[in-house]
Amino acid sequence: MTNLHCLHIGKFTYPRLADFGAAICGANRHQAQEVLEELDVHKHLRLTLELMKKEREISKIRETIAKAIEEKISGEQRRYLLNEQLKAIKKELGVETDDKSALSGEY
Repeated sequence: MTNLHCLHIGKFTYPRLADFGAAICGANRHQAQEVLEELDVHKHLRLTLELMKKEREISKIRETIAKAIEEKISGEQRRYLLNEQLKAIKKELGVETDDKSALSGEY
């Protein structure tokens, strides 16, 4: 199976690895071109590593923001649910009627 993958990918080289890394991360055209044009293998890999580090940081920030939004929404949903339960309990106990019943009782 490994040989089959090698046939599709071709011969492994570090520059190819760097090119692949630059291609899959969120680099803009200029950044990707800079990686592709670098002839020194160590610099080639270092540039790709820097792009991937930036991509990782962006991913962490997005994840943090998504978690914060999810927590806020969850908190608001929980508060809404608890308020609805409280209204239902008060109505059941006769302590409070819903707004429609209160309005229709006044007229």
